[in-house]
Amino acid sequence: MANLNNLIEVVQLNNTADITHADVKSEYVDLAGYNGCILVACVGTMTGADASNYVVPTVQESDTTNDADFSAATDVVASPAFSKVDSTSEDNVTQVSVYTGSKRYVRILWDVTSAGSYPTGPVVGLAILSKALREPPAAPTTGTAA
Repeated sequence: MANLNNLIEVVQLNNTADITHADVKSEYVDLAGYNGCILVACVGTMTGADASNYVVPTVQESDTTNDADFSAATDVVASPAFSKVDSTSEDNVTQVSVYTGSKRYVRILWDVTSAGSYPTGPVVGLAILSKALREPPAAPTTGTAA
């Protein structure tokens, strides 16, 4: 059996963040040196989620670390990558998406839509990088888009 320790790197993209009245952006992960990336979006217990007040985790990609350059990724397995959380019966969920694009940087955006009664609750994101170009893989770089 292959040793996964030499095949993947797991990176936490953000500390647990509470969605309140605004979108939440994770840090980006630099995919240099890797040919595969799985993004994991965790949504905890949500309050106030309904058809008019919801959260949609979204994979974003960019060639730069400039915040304005990040946009919704289309190269994901099963597009859209993640599903909308618009009911408290859909919270406490871990959603997984495989990024197959060619951009160097990716991150998760928890896009909040509200009709006045904002959904609130914790979110956290992870990236699992695989297919390293060398073994053992180098630790991936993360950062906050400027």
